Amino acid sequence: MLKNYGIYPSQLQKALNSHRNSISGFLDFLLQTPTGPNHFTKALIEKEGKEKFAKDVAKILGVTQKQVEKAYVEFSKKNRDTIILSGAEAVSLLMYEAGIEFVFAYPGTSELVLCNSLLKTPNIKLVNGRGDKESAFMAAGGSMISPATTAAVLHGSRGLTNATGAIADAYRNEIGAVYLVGLPSIASAPFLPPHGERNLIKSIGNFVKFHTEITEFVDENDSKKEKDRKIKDFFEKVNKVIENAKSFPIGPTMIGLPQDAMEERWIPYGILKNQTFTYHESFLSTEITKAIAKILKNKKHPIILIDDFLFKTRGAKESLAIFAKKIQAPILQIRYLRGPMLFERLSSTQNPYFAGSYDNKNSHHQKLIKMADLIITIEDRNGYPRVIGQLPNCQKIAITSNPAMTKKNNYLKRGDSMLTGDVSKILLSLTEYINPSHANEDKILSYCEKLHRASTVKIQSNRKFHFMRVEIAEIFTDIFQKVKNPIVVDDSQMLGGLLFEGYDKFPENLRVFGDHGGFIGGGMALSAGLALVYKSRARIFCFLGDQSFVNGFQSLVSVTQEKIPITYIICNNGKSVSLLKQAQSADSHAFNDGIDRFLQNAPFIDYTGLSKELGIKAYKIEFDPESKNKNKKNPEHILRNVLYKELNSKRPVVIELVLPSYPEAWKGIWAIKGNDEAS
Repeated sequence: MLKNYGIYPSQLQKALNSHRNSISGFLDFLLQTPTGPNHFTKALIEKEGKEKFAKDVAKILGVTQKQVEKAYVEFSKKNRDTIILSGAEAVSLLMYEAGIEFVFAYPGTSELVLCNSLLKTPNIKLVNGRGDKESAFMAAGGSMISPATTAAVLHGSRGLTNATGAIADAYRNEIGAVYLVGLPSIASAPFLPPHGERNLIKSIGNFVKFHTEITEFVDENDSKKEKDRKIKDFFEKVNKVIENAKSFPIGPTMIGLPQDAMEERWIPYGILKNQTFTYHESFLSTEITKAIAKILKNKKHPIILIDDFLFKTRGAKESLAIFAKKIQAPILQIRYLRGPMLFERLSSTQNPYFAGSYDNKNSHHQKLIKMADLIITIEDRNGYPRVIGQLPNCQKIAITSNPAMTKKNNYLKRGDSMLTGDVSKILLSLTEYINPSHANEDKILSYCEKLHRASTVKIQSNRKFHFMRVEIAEIFTDIFQKVKNPIVVDDSQMLGGLLFEGYDKFPENLRVFGDHGGFIGGGMALSAGLALVYKSRARIFCFLGDQSFVNGFQSLVSVTQEKIPITYIICNNGKSVSLLKQAQSADSHAFNDGIDRFLQNAPFIDYTGLSKELGIKAYKIEFDPESKNKNKKNPEHILRNVLYKELNSKRPVVIELVLPSYPEAWKGIWAIKGNDEAS
């Protein structure tokens, strides 16, 4: 009952055992330690309120609140010490103030004091991620929808370098996770102990949006001016790490925390309690907004080209609908044809101006693009020729929260414009200066509908693979419709490409997160972090490939430990079908006609069996179109029944879906050439 004051249940029980009948003795036991005052608890009492603390203690001891308040006043008179926090306690309280809800950690000795402080901090749940990259990915998953909801604690150079792939992946996917890296003490750092390396934070800082580190702390010989400077520097650095994770462009941040700076008491609570967080937001001037609005009004054939990063911004779909209607512009969305292929997509029911996933080989889309006199790209990250082909030379306006990732695509020329910031707010601000035109509305809407039909993915018609190419997506459509807030995390690539063929049928409220970083094996931990944060608010489905399961199954340890409700679907097609297809496009006999085991699945690894060994409920469902067993020839009812059965499971579930590997089964999935290459 006193957890909100940094008091462990074991401490409370000891206090009750020895001082149940003495209020003053009870308070002395909890608020004093053998080494001095319990500064952290006293800080939390001030934060939560002395009256509330007295009320909570009174309830435990069976006395009145006034009696406890009186005893606390007497205690305070005898113990007038200024509340001085350790660096770890200060970091923990700042995380609390910033709204961090979960911290995933895989600590070493340098991080123990920080983890202990976090565990005692109210409203923060500390989770052992059971791995470096697992903790980093789980933190990224938890902040995927709302930035700086989660953080990870990593152990020095060994933990950080092991987790660098996960951190870089969070950076590419623009996820605002906060990474706290324990470093050797400032005194021992020059000697490079095992968990220390020169320029560690600066080097790995290339893979985050913002990085910094604490390099000094208050010494007893410091002048007041020096002490004030060091304390101010500490707050500025910790605050910036949190603020940068939440401000555009969204991205992960990192801070190095030396062991001695965390252990020593040097941060006055009186200064900490006055700290505030400032989230910087850029606003378009009225002059610029009017100038861009004038361009939009004077164009006859504007086209909007969006990327799925748009859907990360709150209110973006609604703002886009208003904007498209105001300027009467068809909307196309970038589609990915190899690597990760399943991303969130707009639907024509959400927005009637949606003309489909852009296909530069589609004659209808070619005609639309050629007649455009203005292209407005929104949250473009990958609109370069290899992905979308060459854009025409008409005028362009780019609206983006990440200017660097849009500029690199090199389609903006002299006379083009870029607007940066919160894209949802930018779209709405532009519409304020555009008068709606309904003259050609019906004609344009009819044209968009025609384009959408023409761009709908043509599913291969071979009846032999009907279960695989049609029914799987239909089954998941039904399942998603039964869930209040379904969320998909895709780490499967080929299965994701297959599911994208049925995207038109998916419910509008489905959220989908693919991986723009292409990290094979991150999905298991990423989705686990997301599922833990949104445990009671959404149902998470994670699609995996063979290689992603093998590279990521360590995260199942933490998933089992925390009883995270999540459904993993593993596509076991026996080999790396995508890589073999790519290799054989250049050499038809590559890897001994695909027989060599190099690109085959690892032998003797049983995905279902391994999951069961970890205490996870697991199912294996096989599809073999050549089988005489009707349950293998078409396992539609088996997959459907299993998914329905486990739909509301409070624990993790693994479903291994065994699919054929032969090329004709995967025809049309995975483009072997980019759109900048000759056909």
